[in-house]
Amino acid sequence: MSKHCLVQRRMRYITNYCPFSLCICYAQTSKRRSFTNLSFLVILSCKMKRNVRRCFQMGNLIVECPGCKLKLPSKNLEPCDRYHASGECWQLYGELAAYNMSKNDPAFIHQLAVDAYGAQHSGGVTRNITTAFALIGLYLSIECGYTGRQVQKAHMELAKRRHDWPRFEPPHQTYSLTVFDVLRVEPGKKRDEMLKAWAEDVWKSWEHYHDWVRTICHQWLNR
Repeated sequence: MSKHCLVQRRMRYITNYCPFSLCICYAQTSKRRSFTNLSFLVILSCKMKRNVRRCFQMGNLIVECPGCKLKLPSKNLEPCDRYHASGECWQLYGELAAYNMSKNDPAFIHQLAVDAYGAQHSGGVTRNITTAFALIGLYLSIECGYTGRQVQKAHMELAKRRHDWPRFEPPHQTYSLTVFDVLRVEPGKKRDEMLKAWAEDVWKSWEHYHDWVRTICHQWLNR
């Protein structure tokens, strides 16, 4: 192997894998002023800048939602005080809510988003009744074919009953879809389809509570 190839391999290794301190040391101790060394310093500088940006993106500037595990660039927002969610994730949900409400559809598809988000962000500050109503809403929509308006009426019927709702244990597996996946689909029919797919994925993830939900709906709603 030629000397030039060896130098190139050494440059690639150091700039890609070595710590920044070692890269700087290697550059400073190089006494030759050949074109090869000058090129190395230029490449080193560019590589280090990209690596610094990557480290910042992977560090303090990325926030993970505690509920759905969605990773988003940090905006230094306060965590949601209603759901077990980051402020950044909650902001995305607000965008979806605004879009859904602007449609004024009679079936009120937004109820599906309310229940999918509520179930997906259970735990933490999320109230037990919030998770219960979310799971019941998903069941009525997905397995019973209820519209959003019908789910709302069912929730109102359930709210009339005094019940000590249990503390729910969220799924251990990672969700396949989040509110982010819904928003990145173009508005219209395709976005509605993705919203339904998101709700179905959340409902499937809560399989360990399906029997409980069916029992409640059968006893109190005759469903």
